[in-house]
Amino acid sequence: SRFGPQPLLARSCSHRGRCRFASCKSSTMAAADVPCHPKLQEMADNFTPGGCYAIEWKLDGDILVHRSHYNPSWRLEGVKRQGLKGLYTTESTKYTFQVGQGFVGKVFEAQKPLFVRDLQAPDPEEVKDAMQSWYGASFLRFALAQEYGLHSAIFLPLQDGVLEVGSTVVMAEVPKYFAAYHSSEMPPLATSAYRSSMANKGS
Repeated sequence: SRFGPQPLLARSCSHRGRCRFASCKSSTMAAADVPCHPKLQEMADNFTPGGCYAIEWKLDGDILVHRSHYNPSWRLEGVKRQGLKGLYTTESTKYTFQVGQGFVGKVFEAQKPLFVRDLQAPDPEEVKDAMQSWYGASFLRFALAQEYGLHSAIFLPLQDGVLEVGSTVVMAEVPKYFAAYHSSEMPPLATSAYRSSMANKGS
C-alpha cells in the first residue's frame, strides 16, 4: 500500500467503519467495514501548494454523504497551534447534499470536474464557465472555509460520488498533477448510477 506503516498521528482519516490501514486514526461512523479511499492522501499531497485535506463524498440513495477524509500531519499540528476546535473535514461530516445541491451535488450531477480558486470568494462566472450549466448553485460551507483558512479546491466526479481536495493557498491555476483530471471529458456515469438507484428505490 502507498500508505505504509506510519505513526498513529501521521494523518487523520475518518470513515464509515474500521480502516484497513493500521496507521489510520479512525472514528467509527457505521457498522460496515469500509476502507479509506486509496487516492485521498495522494491527491492532498499533490494539490500544491498548501494541499491540506481530501474528502470522499459517497452517493447514498439520492443524497451525497461524507464517507472518508484525510488530513496531513502538518495540518493537524497547525490547526492545534491556532487553537481551532475540530477540522474542516470533521465539520464537513455534518453536511449532506442532494444531487445538484452545492458544489458537491452539482459536480456529481454534471459529471464535470470543478476547480475553484477561492472557496471564500468563488467567482460565479468562473464556476458557470466550468460547469456550463450552473443554475446559481453555491458553496454551502463558506463559513467553514473562512474559519479554517481554506481557499483553492477541486471537486472531481466519481461514478458513485465526488472527491474534494483543498488548499490553504489561493492558486492561480490547477496544479499539474490534476491537469488531466480537470481537462478530461468524463462520461456521465454518475447520472446513470443515480437514475438506477432512484428506479430501484421506487420499485
